Amino acid sequence: MDEKGLYNAIDIAQYVINYSIEKGKPIRNLKLQKLMYYIQAAFLVEKNTPCFKESIINWRHGPVVKEVYDKYKDYVDDVIDDKQYGYYDLFLDKEKFKFKANFIEFHPEKISNDDKRVINEVVDSFIDFDAWTLVYRTLDEDPCKADSKKDEIISNESIKRYFEENKDRIYAGT
Repeated sequence: MDEKGLYNAIDIAQYVINYSIEKGKPIRNLKLQKLMYYIQAAFLVEKNTPCFKESIINWRHGPVVKEVYDKYKDYVDDVIDDKQYGYYDLFLDKEKFKFKANFIEFHPEKISNDDKRVINEVVDSFIDFDAWTLVYRTLDEDPCKADSKKDEIISNESIKRYFEENKDRIYAGT
């Protein structure tokens, strides 16, 4: 299994946000985090590769991709109803000892049509679920059981192992 991941998690998050807006059902950051987890599971099981390279961390309210969480945490509990066109990447210019920002434009065409199909299938499966239902659902799954250690990385191997035996849960089955 390729551990690198096909895409950047922020790009996948922006795609999911835009897709949800287009469906007329914008989402909140909490729900976005759970969708990212199920998307990763779908790629691990169906394509034998991670969708994105960033780690998923087991937090109090279930799985979180910290880079994505940090990008959208200012929405607090509001829906993310702004179409996503890119993001700013902050970095330190070591020569000038200054922080700089680069705008990284979002290009949805970089995501293959087959990968979009998988992502859309996951999002469509959970589009009518509220975020808290997804929190409790994820906390009931082996990779992030409620009694698991918090603030630790959930390995792609544990996600794949669990969902290979429970594939229907990737698509809102029981």
